[in-house]
Amino acid sequence: MIEQYFSAPKTLRHVRSAPCGAYVDGFVESLQRDGYTPMSIRRSLRAATHLGVFLTRRRQSAADLDAATLDAFGRHLLHCRCRPSSGRRTGYHGRFGAQRFHLESWDRGIQRKLQTLESIYGKITDRVASRRLELLEWIIIVLIAISIVLPFVPGVYPH
Repeated sequence: MIEQYFSAPKTLRHVRSAPCGAYVDGFVESLQRDGYTPMSIRRSLRAATHLGVFLTRRRQSAADLDAATLDAFGRHLLHCRCRPSSGRRTGYHGRFGAQRFHLESWDRGIQRKLQTLESIYGKITDRVASRRLELLEWIIIVLIAISIVLPFVPGVYPH
């Protein structure tokens, strides 16, 4: 997917090997779906890669990404001369791309949690349904037993 935006093998390796590299294809799909231009997508990919380098230096992973980390990354960008980010300041595009990347990974996390909750809800619903059926079976058994015993109880059925 990122091959549409970068052609140099070294750049492709750099983007894919960054801590956020596992998420870039989904990130690109999201940006394309939202109508971003190729130049904006390229800038956002660079920002996501730079964010990954920043996370590595802080000994964090993409899973640790939160608002405080994004704020720290924004402050970092004001004075950044990182070699992996080509030594250029990225300013607004870097902060916005990183925030956009964070939203995409946050959305994936929420979707995963919703699927888990849906699975748990399905299991609970099945359990409740089976308990209800089991209760109905016991009621039927008790009613059958009562209908068998009642004829033998004196005074219940007049002869």
